Amino acid sequence: MGTGGHDLRDSDSDSDGDVAVIGSGRARWAATLGVGAVGLALAAPEWVPRMWSREDGPIEYATFACFAVGSILAFVTAARLRPARPHVLAAAALGLVLLVAAGEEISWGQRLLDLETPDALVDGNRQDELNLHNIDGLQHKAVIAQLGVAVAGLVLAWRVARPWARAGLPFFAGYLAYRAGRGIAALAGWGLADRNSEAAELVLAFGLLVLTIGLVADGRHGGAALRTDRPSHLRPLDHPRLRQRLRPG
Repeated sequence: MGTGGHDLRDSDSDSDGDVAVIGSGRARWAATLGVGAVGLALAAPEWVPRMWSREDGPIEYATFACFAVGSILAFVTAARLRPARPHVLAAAALGLVLLVAAGEEISWGQRLLDLETPDALVDGNRQDELNLHNIDGLQHKAVIAQLGVAVAGLVLAWRVARPWARAGLPFFAGYLAYRAGRGIAALAGWGLADRNSEAAELVLAFGLLVLTIGLVADGRHGGAALRTDRPSHLRPLDHPRLRQRLRPG
């Protein structure tokens, strides 16, 4: 493909040669098409059952679980990458973002703990909940942030030649397909899909969970997880035979 990225082919191999998944490229593209179709379907007017998408419903808690577990895994990765300071900061920042997302998803446990909404959050909060994303003026920014995360996930899959970076690709694409579908629906004057949006957020959250699982698995190699250079088969001078030929004497 283009010189700015790398080819997502039918096999994944890390630069240490210890990860090789034959056919994973085909499987990933098939998954991307499948999840993308789900995203487009979610863009249709309300069809997700209300009992699934209600407050404290299964979709909300599944999304919370994805964010919470992803946050823990990101912090675990940061702990394993301590010698590489920039990588530690990146993993820790991801963990913090996911932690905040998990807390916001369930209003920081407000209904579970029977907490009152502080007066400072009552005004302008459409649902009178202990969170920020339902405050007037911040709702659209929350959607923009989600779009930014999904786009960043696609860029990561394209730019970083590591299996973990590509793991969440189907789900990020699925979320973007949903948002694109809703944009078309708005122009066409179709009905709202507020209940469906909860399911779309779950798709995004699952993508982040899969990505962090890959980070932990790849982080066993002591900092290799966040390396962004090309795999060894794309670096000709790293080939053992060529090194032998270039060796003096």
